[in-house]
Amino acid sequence: LLSKSPLGAEASSMWAQGGLAAPVGADDTPALHLADTLAAGAGLCDAAAASRIVHAAPAAVEHLAELGVAFDRRADGSWRLGLEAAHGRNRIVHATGDGTGREIMRALIAAVRRTPSITLLEGVEARRLLVEDNAVRGVLATSDRGPLTIATNRVVIATGGIGGLFADSTNPGGCFGQGLALAAHAGARLSDIEFVQFHPTAFDGPSRPMPLLTEAIRGDGAVLIDETGQRFMADQPGAELAPRDIVARAVWRHRAAGHRTFLDARQHPGAEFAQRYPVISAFCKMAGIDPAHDPIPIRPAVHYHMGGIAVDGFGRSTVQGLSACGEAARTGLHGANRLASNSLMEAIVCARWVAESIEGESAGPRAMLRDDAMPQASDPVAVRPILTQGLGVLRDRDGITRAIRSLYPLARSPGAASDAALVGLMIAVAAIRREESRGGHFRTDFPHTALSASPSSLTRAEALAAARDIVESKTFARSALS
Repeated sequence: LLSKSPLGAEASSMWAQGGLAAPVGADDTPALHLADTLAAGAGLCDAAAASRIVHAAPAAVEHLAELGVAFDRRADGSWRLGLEAAHGRNRIVHATGDGTGREIMRALIAAVRRTPSITLLEGVEARRLLVEDNAVRGVLATSDRGPLTIATNRVVIATGGIGGLFADSTNPGGCFGQGLALAAHAGARLSDIEFVQFHPTAFDGPSRPMPLLTEAIRGDGAVLIDETGQRFMADQPGAELAPRDIVARAVWRHRAAGHRTFLDARQHPGAEFAQRYPVISAFCKMAGIDPAHDPIPIRPAVHYHMGGIAVDGFGRSTVQGLSACGEAARTGLHGANRLASNSLMEAIVCARWVAESIEGESAGPRAMLRDDAMPQASDPVAVRPILTQGLGVLRDRDGITRAIRSLYPLARSPGAASDAALVGLMIAVAAIRREESRGGHFRTDFPHTALSASPSSLTRAEALAAARDIVESKTFARSALS
């Protein structure tokens, strides 16, 4: 197990507040959970994959409990279930109120450290996958002790999301798509990467990454207001508990019209806020805000990536021996818009299937590894303003084209921004090709949703070729006019 940071330190899972969605309530069924998932996914979910995943969720929760995760329970031992946006039932299993991810990671990290068959290499970063004939042959890695080459025909990428590619994000700064870059350089196909989920209620302050105000607070009755006290979402279907993309766009537009935006929890949960949300209460207090008496300033921020490495039902990519799970993978569960708390659930369920799949593969002969040149450490700083401007909550052809023109030379350079720019470029190419608005991808120049849609699919070579055509046609058009 290679981990660039101390295990878990840069994982988004550690920060997950809301919990893990699973149909474990007496009034719930996998069919109801599936229906909510498909509705949120806006016509792009793989229904068969989604059904298989939600049916496996209750057993996954039980497995985590066996590993020592102390989920919140009622006095009779039953699950204490929360409600989040676009769920028709209370089905969010959580731990320590708003610290679910931290508790799950605590238990899993402890399990890893006490398992003798796991070799844990902390402070070791994978820079490239070594591939021959579309099959994994090894990993080129580095640490403070120098380069390291590991011969293997089986690699699992579980590197999380891409939030660090944007200026405003709730993800740890170390999550900026390195796993997608590894897969893309290896020749793997990526899918649905234009679909980026912006969480509507990130804490609007100077801290980066931005602290998150979990949707569960709105599930408890908190509302969105502006500086005048007006509830600007009151007349929308679902109001504050509409799907995240709708709420994020409403907040974005209200801010663009010159307003400030706030989460008002003074009535609900009111005096119980600190008890119910101790982590959030603590960072509000540090900013001089008491949620029981003060509205909390909020703005949208990049939160989750629906797309990723295209994988099958066992987590296998289009490159032999390369698997992926968690946010880095595109399983077909989320479609165009992830349903709240389906992410931890997907990571836990699918990781087990990846493990079982790998167990069934033979280790194969040891490959003779060539000594590849070590790429530089990645730095997304140059890429952040480009993606923030061109691929935000609202997008259009001109903005995406400008992003592609800026990212293309960076992606082709050997510099520190190269890998981050490549991932950003692939997202931009997928976004410019999707001439409709659906879920987390909203085009102001194509505001309508097409009658039918299929997942996007892109390799590094295809993205670079498409970007080159866009850059050259733009340059040619300009020189012809001059």
